[in-house]
Amino acid sequence: MLKKIRYTFVILILTSFIFSKELDLKYSKIISLNPVEDSSLVYTGLDLLVQNKFKTISTKNLTVVFGSASYTRDNRHIVDVLKKEFPGQLITLIQILESEIKTLSSGFVFHKVDPVSKTNVMNITPDKLEIRYKDIKGCNLLLYDLQDTGIRESSAVAVLIELLKLSARNRIPLIVLDRPNPINARVLEGPISTNSSVTKGCSLPIRHGLTIGELAIMINEEKWLELPKPARLYVIPMFNYKQSMWYDDTGLLLKFPFPELVTVEAALSYSGLSFIEQTNLSYGDGTYTPFELIGAPWISGERLVVSLNNQNFSGIEFSKTIFTPIKIEEMSTDPIYLGRECSGFKITVTNRDTYEPVLVGSYIVALIAQLYPHHFKWLNPDNVDSIFGSNEYRMMVELGGDVKKLYPVWKAKLTGYQILRENYKLYQKE
Repeated sequence: MLKKIRYTFVILILTSFIFSKELDLKYSKIISLNPVEDSSLVYTGLDLLVQNKFKTISTKNLTVVFGSASYTRDNRHIVDVLKKEFPGQLITLIQILESEIKTLSSGFVFHKVDPVSKTNVMNITPDKLEIRYKDIKGCNLLLYDLQDTGIRESSAVAVLIELLKLSARNRIPLIVLDRPNPINARVLEGPISTNSSVTKGCSLPIRHGLTIGELAIMINEEKWLELPKPARLYVIPMFNYKQSMWYDDTGLLLKFPFPELVTVEAALSYSGLSFIEQTNLSYGDGTYTPFELIGAPWISGERLVVSLNNQNFSGIEFSKTIFTPIKIEEMSTDPIYLGRECSGFKITVTNRDTYEPVLVGSYIVALIAQLYPHHFKWLNPDNVDSIFGSNEYRMMVELGGDVKKLYPVWKAKLTGYQILRENYKLYQKE
């Protein structure tokens, strides 16, 4: 049996070389699988693994890392698929509870799924994440399938980094099943930070313009995690995916990693407004259109709308609105200003391609802080600084400076990153 397992892993390595893309990779390998069904469609790494009858991972004892969006194109969850194909073979299922990241401390809750297979389930949150080798004892392959949001500060990225560390330290192969960047893998935006609480040591902008598989390769190849050895990383790319695609261009099921996001427009606004969670503003949590509404009980929405529309931001419009946050069952925490009427504005995206959500979001917060200095507060200044790469943005907001002066600096610093990023691109531009 041991001989068979070693033989299978040798085949995995050889396959990765045979199908390797034209990338100069030192530590990472690419396993390109072709579809056996309709070749005109976009398929994720999971779809291709299923269609190829799991040949790449047969005979392995698996630790499977998944989330609420880990579905095949035909709407089957990865756990259902793998438990059917590998009865008695799974070692650990790690479920990432993205929607509970704000409130629960990290920890493992074990229970047996099947008394025959002895498979463990670990329900964890990415906050203070630690996946320990002793918790996956017996595993000889890590399988990662999480849908990312397309930004640096995301639970999918936090978990990816933890698995890269686990693979590197314990020499366990890690296979990343690639999925789309929902806000496209072409556009870069925002300041670069190397001290992000999620990607500390990795030099990334807020919108990194990569798929999760490409991001894994970049982090591993650049040795940003500063480990003695790189991870034993393998990536199964998507088929027919292009960098310019938005999530709803792919024809795949529109499933985001947490319930607050239900549209591509909301995900796009989220990329520039997520840091508002670090302030005492409501971003529409407790409504059914979060990240499309901004407000507070102490704000005059009419005054804000006039000021914002005068800025002539491209691809976006602002309109006055009043909303009252409520308790929504799907959400894990109570929203700020629960039950209180908030005045503010609604964001309407008119052109995805020209809308710059990070610039817009940073300006919105600065404007509100300027207009309401006695009401506006940072809830976690350190988190804001880690997102923006330094305290420069926050200090300029507090001093009433013109934050627009920072934008050319942010864009100029993206040039070097863009050149680096091209070394790890797996997909055509158009």
